[in-house]
Amino acid sequence: MFASKDPEENITLTFDFSALAASIANPEITIEVVSGTDADAQAMLSGAAQVDGNKVLQRVTGGVDGVDYHLRCTGESGADKLVIPETLRVRKR
Repeated sequence: MFASKDPEENITLTFDFSALAASIANPEITIEVVSGTDADAQAMLSGAAQVDGNKVLQRVTGGVDGVDYHLRCTGESGADKLVIPETLRVRKR
């Protein structure tokens, strides 16, 4: 689980594939609400995911106070397709 973020913050989330693969290609990140209500959760994803070695970085912005989001990062390493799921809580500080 990621540390919580305030709805006013713009942050970069890191998905660390170092325990799974040497390098990652073709990253894709999806987001959905698991608790609370946000009709446009996809709007939190700001730009495309970026690869930095064996890490995938995704900029996120906004979100609704009190909502928990499930993010799923997929990436390829050779013939393997790997997945890292994480939860992000948005809480006003």
